[in-house]
Formats: sequence, structure tokens, C-alpha cells
Amino acid sequence: MGDTLEWSDYLLQLCSALGLRDVDENSPDVYRKGAEALEVLKDIMRNLRVDVRNSQRPVLRQLGQFEFLQKDLLLLLIQYAGDESEIHLMITLLRVMTSMTLPASIVFQYETQGQSMEGLEKTAPFIQVNEYVTKYKAAFVQLFEMTALPEEVDSGKPPKYHSYAALRALLQLLYKPLTSEEQTEQDNTIIELVLTLIRNILHAPNPD
Repeated sequence: MGDTLEWSDYLLQLCSALGLRDVDENSPDVYRKGAEALEVLKDIMRNLRVDVRNSQRPVLRQLGQFEFLQKDLLLLLIQYAGDESEIHLMITLLRVMTSMTLPASIVFQYETQGQSMEGLEKTAPFIQVNEYVTKYKAAFVQLFEMTALPEEVDSGKPPKYHSYAALRALLQLLYKPLTSEEQTEQDNTIIELVLTLIRNILHAPNPD
């Protein structure tokens, strides 16, 4: 039990180091990445890869319990998707989100050996992961309250407005790779990750 708590605390500290919302703002589009944000995401991705060896998927489930995707990852995506200098951060972020949004049937595909999918769907880990991906889908399609830039306000845009900001951020990441005359390996990676993430979101159960 002590080892589990120690491991959980480590994961929580790792997630906390990613960044935070600006306490002086009320809009979710104001998110400040930590100094080691890229390394944090790489560490989380390494933990998710190791997690595949554990039939209970404790890392995946703990991240879901922390609401890490809703409270941090989506806000990081919204804030930095349009910043070309942060493209490596965005690629690593996409890798983490793609791993976290995998359908439960794929997450536990190796556990189906020797038992029926119907039996697996009744287990606590499967039910929990399925609940989390349902919540992730709801988070991706929600309306975010955004703060307009000064120049946007000058042009007549309301200081506060609502937007499907997470989906818009994914399209922002796709725009340059899709419109490049000569697509690079990085362009292809971004296209593959964004489309896989969208596929995962579509595959998730619809929220109530």
C-alpha cells in the first residue's frame, strides 16, 4: 500500500510540474507551461509505455482520476497550438493524449486472451477506463470561455466569447502540414497523431 501511495504521489508531482492556469485570469485559455514541460510530457509518455505491461493499467487510470487531460493537457493544447516554436512540445502532447484516449477495448486487448470481451467489460479497470475516455470526449467537444486579444476587441470582438477551442487547436496543428507543398516527416507525424486522436475521440462512448 505504501509503495502505491508513493508512486501515486510521484505521478501527481510530475503532472503538477507541467504548468498551471494563470491565477489572475478566469479564462481557460491562459495556461502557463512549466520550465520542464516537454520533459514532463516525455516522462509521462514513458510511464504510459511501461503501464502496458501491467494488466491493471494503474498509470492510465491514475491520470484519469487526476483529470489530467481536462485540467492540464487540453489547456496546454489550446494555449500553444498556434506557437510554431512549441511544435516539439505539441507533438509530445499529442502522443500523450493519443495514448490516454485509446478505447478500453484496445487498452485491454491482450487481457481478452482466455476470456470473453463480455467478461472483460465487467471488470473494474475496464469500466473505469471506459468512463474516463467518455469524459475525455466530453472535454474535447465542450465550449470554452475565451479571452479576446486586444486587437480582436478593437475589431469588435467581445472581450469574452465561447469557442470549441480544443477542436480548433487540433485544426490549427493540422493546417500547416496539410498545406505544405512538400510534407516533411514531422508534418506526417503531426497528421497521423491528430487523426488518430480524433479517431479515438469519435470511438469513445457518447457522454450522457
